[in-house]
Amino acid sequence: MRQDLTQQIVESRQHAEQLNRETRILVEDLHHQIQLVAEGVTTVNEKLDRFHDEVEAKILGIDSRVMRLEAQRRSGSDV
Repeated sequence: MRQDLTQQIVESRQHAEQLNRETRILVEDLHHQIQLVAEGVTTVNEKLDRFHDEVEAKILGIDSRVMRLEAQRRSGSDV
């Protein structure tokens, strides 16, 4: 009976160690996946920032053209 209990304890420890190893592997994999997602978010943010800058520059250019046309129209109607 004592030998059976000792064997059960040994098996329980082995099972716990196996679960610990498997959990560590899963955690490492999740950590890697999270890093990939974070890198992807950073890349998307950089692209979005560049896009914003490009759109802003185009809007400023259009705004300038509209202001010039309005000024020409005003000066033409004053004549």
